[in-house]
Amino acid sequence: MVAATVFARPSAAMDLVREGKPAAAIVIPAQPLPVESYAAEELQYHVESGTGARLTIASEGTTIPSGARVYLGNRKAAEAVGLHRRVPASSRRPWTPGRRSGDGQAGST
Repeated sequence: MVAATVFARPSAAMDLVREGKPAAAIVIPAQPLPVESYAAEELQYHVESGTGARLTIASEGTTIPSGARVYLGNRKAAEAVGLHRRVPASSRRPWTPGRRSGDGQAGST
């Protein structure tokens, strides 16, 4: 049995996959940024590649399968408990794999 795990805090963990079946869902904002959608798809792909189990990607506010949840992005659930970071709309730009902040060149920091 292969189990993927996310560490929520140093002393706790949750299963993403249990006995070859999904045990968690990936939850993204109702209107995700491209990078949030990409992150969810990458997580889904890598968990499936390693375990054979495909996690559901669900938008916040829709019906989410029971079990553990991996929350990605700027969501209302995080804001409600004070775990959010507002990104001004003026700084939101399309994300391109391989680009980092700085001079805009791939690999720059």
